[in-house]
Amino acid sequence: MRKVVVIVLDGFGIGEMDDVKETRPQDINSNTCLHILERRKDVTLPNLEKLGLINILGT
Repeated sequence: MRKVVVIVLDGFGIGEMDDVKETRPQDINSNTCLHILERRKDVTLPNLEKLGLINILGT
């Protein structure tokens, strides 16, 4: 029997919503994952990289 693991990274945002200026102006330019990786060069996310996370960061 195969198992599936679901990981919810709540608050680990990648980018802002399309309507951020109207709905949450305090979140303009938000990108938690990118900001962590920019500031902490020692952090690596090999498993999330394999899943394609780095491809959607907007770098």
